[in-house]
Amino acid sequence: MLMRVFVLLMVSLISFTACNLLREKQSTVINAKDSLNWAGKYAGILPCADCEGIKTELTLRNNGTYTLATQFLGKEDHSLEESGEFTWDDSGTRIFLPNDRSRPGEFMVDRDKLHVLDREGGLVRGRLAHLYVLKKVK
Repeated sequence: MLMRVFVLLMVSLISFTACNLLREKQSTVINAKDSLNWAGKYAGILPCADCEGIKTELTLRNNGTYTLATQFLGKEDHSLEESGEFTWDDSGTRIFLPNDRSRPGEFMVDRDKLHVLDREGGLVRGRLAHLYVLKKVK
């Protein structure tokens, strides 16, 4: 009987601690939409499988519109520009561009930079991760 009470107390203590840790971790997520000065122009050269890189400039405006300009370096006259409206996720940490899967469409907003997210919506990991960042220029 004493052993059952002890086990029950331990399970309760572990559950309570785990819930508090989860709640604490969730509260540390920064809502970039409301707390950061995210509007502006971001630029960088993203990796490319069949060219020297993709020069990328993404301008985000406070009214929810964007302009995306890309230039495939090392390929003659292969530049694209598009404009439209972007959306935020519920947590205010990620933005989504309308996407046809031919270019990055999801970004995590950070202080003075955007992280290009992979096709599953996660941060790019590994030794090339630093190449999947657009830095704020304006």
